[in-house]
Amino acid sequence: MRRKHSGLEYICAFALPVAVMLLIYCMMGIAPFGKKSVLTIDLYNQYIHYFSYLKEIIKGNHGFFYSFSKTIGGDMAGFSAYYLMSPFNLLLMPFPRDLLPYGIELITLLKLGLCGLTFSLFLRSRGAGRE
Repeated sequence: MRRKHSGLEYICAFALPVAVMLLIYCMMGIAPFGKKSVLTIDLYNQYIHYFSYLKEIIKGNHGFFYSFSKTIGGDMAGFSAYYLMSPFNLLLMPFPRDLLPYGIELITLLKLGLCGLTFSLFLRSRGAGRE
């Protein structure tokens, strides 16, 4: 017989990875707990510009299919689909360019929490925790 699970278990499955990551941010001095950032290498050098470009596409200032902002111009649909079409990226829209790193940290925390939640749901569907 399967026991009924409370919503609290699912909240904990979401919150535990988020809490652990926030603790790591705190211990390493990563914003908002310090001056360091999760933006390193490609995330700093490329993605911030890509996310800024996505905001401009949504505002209507750049085209989705073709752009002259790439050296001599080029296709943007494939580029955008590969780098920018996660629904989480829509959460970056309210963030001004200088606060995008905080938005990316928020998205990272949300993704980690959802990983914990979906793993919990997966284990539940596979019969883990049955008495």
